[in-house]
Amino acid sequence: MNLIIKKRSLILKQVFWFTLLSPLYLIALEALSSGYSPIDGQLLYHFFQTKFLVIPLFLCCAWGIWKARIWASKMFIFYVLVMSIIQIKVYLSYQDKTVLFLLFFYFLAALGMVALWGLEFSRAVYHPGFQYCDLGKKSVYPISASFTLLSEASCASYSGYLSNWDSANCFFVSEEELPAFSSHEFLRLKIILEGFEFIVKGQFVSQYGNALGITLLNEPSHPFESATWNDFYGIMSERGIVHTI
Repeated sequence: MNLIIKKRSLILKQVFWFTLLSPLYLIALEALSSGYSPIDGQLLYHFFQTKFLVIPLFLCCAWGIWKARIWASKMFIFYVLVMSIIQIKVYLSYQDKTVLFLLFFYFLAALGMVALWGLEFSRAVYHPGFQYCDLGKKSVYPISASFTLLSEASCASYSGYLSNWDSANCFFVSEEELPAFSSHEFLRLKIILEGFEFIVKGQFVSQYGNALGITLLNEPSHPFESATWNDFYGIMSERGIVHTI
C-alpha cells in the first residue's frame, strides 16, 4: 500500500517543477552553445539520440517527487548529478563562459532544491511510522487521540491514536473505517496524554490506508483551551520520545 498525497506543499511543487524544467533548460543550453534554435529539429534529434537515458530518469524522478515516494530523495540527488555532468560535458565541448556561468547557477539552484526537499520530506506527514504488514498496534507509544471535522456538512468524530509526529505534523491511525476526505477540510484534533487533553486545529495532507497525515495549526480552537500541540510536543521531546522516519 502506497502513501496518497491529499495536499501538496509549495516546496514539493517547486522541486517537482525544477525537475520538470531541467531537460528543457538543458536543450536551451545546448542551443545557446551550438548556435541552433532550441526548437531546431536537428538539435532535438541529436539531443534525444545522445541523451536518451535522461528521459526515463527524468520521468521516474518527477513521478516519485509528485507522489512523495521514499526513494525519490536519492533519485533526485542522482538526477541532479547526471544533469550537472551533462552540462560539464557541454562546457568542455564548446568552452563557452556563458555555459560555465549557467552551470554554476544551476548547481547552486539544485543544491537549494536538494536541501529544501530534504527538509520537506522529513515531515511526519510523509512517514506513517508503520507498515500495514505490521501485526498488532501500529505505534510504539499508544497515545489516544480523536478528531472532529469542522465542515458544515459533517461534524463526525473518529477515535484512534498517533503513530508518528514532529513539531508541526502528525499521523493519526483510526480505529474505524474512514471515508474519503477533501484536502480543504479542517479538523479539530484532541490528544489525551495521562488524563490531559491537548487540542489543536489541523488539515489533511496525506493518507495511508486507515491512517491520516495531518499538518497542524498551533492555535486553540476555543479561547479557554490553552494546551496545544506545542505543549504536547514539548512534553514528548523532554521525555526523549521523538518521531520516526
